[in-house]
Amino acid sequence: MHSDLNGMLVLDEAACRALLHSTRLGRIALTDRALPMILPVAFACLDHDILFRVGPGTLGRAADAQQVVCFETDWADEHGDAAWSVAAIGRLARVRDPRMVEAYRQVVMPAWSDGPTHGSADYITLSPQMLTGRRRAG
Repeated sequence: MHSDLNGMLVLDEAACRALLHSTRLGRIALTDRALPMILPVAFACLDHDILFRVGPGTLGRAADAQQVVCFETDWADEHGDAAWSVAAIGRLARVRDPRMVEAYRQVVMPAWSDGPTHGSADYITLSPQMLTGRRRAG
């Protein structure tokens, strides 16, 4: 691993994936009706995909359009001395295979909002084509 021009440690893919598995809240940057938007999301990691539970709305429309999005999650200690950030860029897809939907229903994800409940949700995935991360050690 090496440092970037700002002195941040550049993380390899394995480190990025490990950090993704350590948190459950992030943000998705996308476009909706030609306008840029960033949405907070709860997520889980399965194999190399990032999984989201969604109801009707923006994320579902983006998945139906197979939109390319940027997902980001991060962490910092209370003083900001130690921190990391991981970003994933890839295409969203709605999960349509009934066997996969049933398997995803077993995945525990925190609720970000009062949106879809465990049994009535649709699922979408992000398969990262680019995965990058940075860390600052305190």
